[in-house]
Amino acid sequence: MAHKIAVEVLEDRCWWWHGEVTTRPRSEDEGVYDGDTVWIRIDRGWDDRSRRSVRLSAIDAPELRGAERPLGLRSKERLLELLPLGEKVWLRTRKWQGKYGRYVADVYVETEPGTATLVNQMLVEEGLAEPMDE
Repeated sequence: MAHKIAVEVLEDRCWWWHGEVTTRPRSEDEGVYDGDTVWIRIDRGWDDRSRRSVRLSAIDAPELRGAERPLGLRSKERLLELLPLGEKVWLRTRKWQGKYGRYVADVYVETEPGTATLVNQMLVEEGLAEPMDE
């Protein structure tokens, strides 16, 4: 069955997108940049697909530089486990682009058939990111 579900406009002005984790441009490396940024190939329907950098909304993961580096690397490794290349995801966006031109989204993965889990919240619950106001 083709997955042509593209966009739903909800009452709270959110958009839902379907996609999969992909590599960064000019790279064959993993699609995770750090603990709160991932590259997603977004399927917008009607054979309209694009590769975008996505910032996980409402969380702040430790940086990969400076004193935060050890925890930043753990956060990135956990996100790699949750979102390996090719992982199918659902994105719920409220604003198109954040500070660095990235989409800002809640990222969901199917953990059991018919059950989606919010990756952003998993990182906070595991102590690998801090909650943040949007």
